[in-house]
Amino acid sequence: MDSKGKIKPVDIDESQYNKLTHQVGAVKFTHPCLIANVGHVKAGKSTLMYNHITDFFQPVFKDRIILFSPSYNDPIIKKLIDEELIYAHFSDYSNDLFKGVLEIIKENNKDNPGERWLICFDDLLASMFKHNMSKEGRWLNGYISRYRHFPVEGAISLMFFSQYWRDYSSVMRSNTTLVNFLGSHSEKHRKVYAEELSAVFGGDEKKFMEIWNKAKRGKFDFLSLDFNELKAYRNYEDVIYDRDAEYSLDTDEPENKEEIEEESEEEN
Repeated sequence: MDSKGKIKPVDIDESQYNKLTHQVGAVKFTHPCLIANVGHVKAGKSTLMYNHITDFFQPVFKDRIILFSPSYNDPIIKKLIDEELIYAHFSDYSNDLFKGVLEIIKENNKDNPGERWLICFDDLLASMFKHNMSKEGRWLNGYISRYRHFPVEGAISLMFFSQYWRDYSSVMRSNTTLVNFLGSHSEKHRKVYAEELSAVFGGDEKKFMEIWNKAKRGKFDFLSLDFNELKAYRNYEDVIYDRDAEYSLDTDEPENKEEIEEESEEEN
């Protein structure tokens, strides 16, 4: 059998994964997804969460939002709960409680197939992954690695809010589809982000820093890194980096192609 050795794309039936795509500003979200948000105190995390729940993601999830958050006294969290803008709120976390939530979603799907759910975790990662290699930690990491398929194919998207990127386990980081950096971050932390996440920019840490500065022009501006589309955004509003667009400009042809062609025609 003769083969030219050319790599061809694989034709996959995406419909079996129950994916849904919708646009928020300049960002194309594909659900199910895992969104990581990183920002210190007063960085605007609760405000961003509120906007996701009541505006950005409302067409997808309606009020089918499960919120794990110890911050009931936060006025924004309190507003979500008191005005019944979410399905349920839990002030603490345990794997058993989380498993119960997943079971409810599974049972709901029997009568309401196709409904999607958003589960938010607000400032709980440090305690959730306190013992990352324990039985509890291994179960949680195992779930994160298969959340797209369990308990219902494509039904659940996850959103996490934490003050530190280091709170995200390696499994969570490898499954993150989009990360938002809110507020101010130390030079030390920015260097860590650049080293670990610059693959979006072709592995160029200097380019990462340029994009960071371009995104964080105002006090409440945030940088979004999209690992599905390989793009970077400022506040979901502006595309400030597009890797595909950059590569589409690459060419093996010389810059003086027209001059070479003219010289060739003259010689002939």
